[in-house]
Amino acid sequence: MKSINAKIYLLYASFIYGFIFFITSLFKLQHWFFQIREHDYFHLISFNYVLKILDFFGFFIIGTLMGIEMFLIEKKKRGKWIFRYEKFLFLVVPGIILLIIKAIYNVSLINYHTEKILLIIMGYSTITAFFKEEQ
Repeated sequence: MKSINAKIYLLYASFIYGFIFFITSLFKLQHWFFQIREHDYFHLISFNYVLKILDFFGFFIIGTLMGIEMFLIEKKKRGKWIFRYEKFLFLVVPGIILLIIKAIYNVSLINYHTEKILLIIMGYSTITAFFKEEQ
């Protein structure tokens, strides 16, 4: 039984690290793409927006994957699903507001690395806000 759990955790960790590698390699690809295709601005702009969207959702998904184990444990329980709106309100909504301000006004209230950490926390907090109240 323990070897099965170890294999599952190894697969789980490999998937998360592989996803992180994939997201960070996209930006290396973006840099390479800009050097090769400097004359084709339309494709560069389109590709840049696609990478920004993948970057944004990618780190949110990493946070979600980190909390999926707790969600699956809750799924096995019997009872009614409850959403912890306090957790969502105090951990996720302020991050959304900061990211919207950055996107709309192009004002950098937080640096790049803090934004990525914030996205991971937001993904983790969103998935772990769901739990079952046992009856």
